[in-house]
Amino acid sequence: MKKNIQIFSILFFLLITFSCKAIFTTSIFSFVEKDISQMSYAEKLNYARDLLVFGTQEELTEAYTEIYAQLPSNWSEADSDLLTLAIELAFATSGIKDSISDLMSSLLDESVSNNDLMNDFIESVDDTNLEDGLAMFEVLTEMDNVEITSSQYSNAATIQMILLVKEAGGIENLYNIDSDNLDLVQAKEWAELGDFDLSSVIGGLELP
Repeated sequence: MKKNIQIFSILFFLLITFSCKAIFTTSIFSFVEKDISQMSYAEKLNYARDLLVFGTQEELTEAYTEIYAQLPSNWSEADSDLLTLAIELAFATSGIKDSISDLMSSLLDESVSNNDLMNDFIESVDDTNLEDGLAMFEVLTEMDNVEITSSQYSNAATIQMILLVKEAGGIENLYNIDSDNLDLVQAKEWAELGDFDLSSVIGGLELP
């Protein structure tokens, strides 16, 4: 049971991390027109922000496609608010909040190991748009006069770690990741900037 409490705490923290910013940026007035492709630019932004809280994965993916299309080819020339929204949508299309919620309901089964629990969580995350989201986030961090919040750094570090473990083939292969791996170094840097314990993403295990 102690194991399950530890994993529950980790997953609950991640769920709060990925939920809190959207809750405070949503507009309750933008659910008028449902076809985002027919909306004005301002309506697209408001609708997409609402979807970060209330949208299904399908709706989020559609919104991400539409908002991504508003970006210039050179992301560094994008409006920072638009780029931030595209990043948040890219992360949200992964279904990470649903994955965390689903996994939390599996913790009563004490026969399942920590590794299996965390592998189930990591494998259930759809990584289709995550690399683009991380690439855009890196551009955002290099923009002038843009303040990155601790939760944004934490989210990016979490996503980067999830992709690393996926690429490694699961938690059991964690220590095959070179400690000098540039993506791991970046994840650690972002986690530090976000005052975030990156080991929480891998069930409390020590990082390579």
